[in-house]
Amino acid sequence: MELRQIAEKYNTLLDQSANVADLIKENEGLQAENDRLNEEAGYLQQGIAHLRRTEMIWLFVAGAGVFFVGLLVSKVSKKKRYYFDV
Repeated sequence: MELRQIAEKYNTLLDQSANVADLIKENEGLQAENDRLNEEAGYLQQGIAHLRRTEMIWLFVAGAGVFFVGLLVSKVSKKKRYYFDV
């Protein structure tokens, strides 16, 4: 009786361990893919940070351009005003 239980446990263990090599290979593949995706995510985050800096620079340039165009238009279109009539 005890021998049969041990034999059944052994056979169960053999059945379960048959997939261990496949699981190890799958795990290694998933770890490699995870590393690749983490590297890609870091690269994309750097790209986003660069784009944000570039966008801020362009917004500043556009704002300065609008200011100077407004200043120029106001100087050109301004009529001579005399504050003191003599």
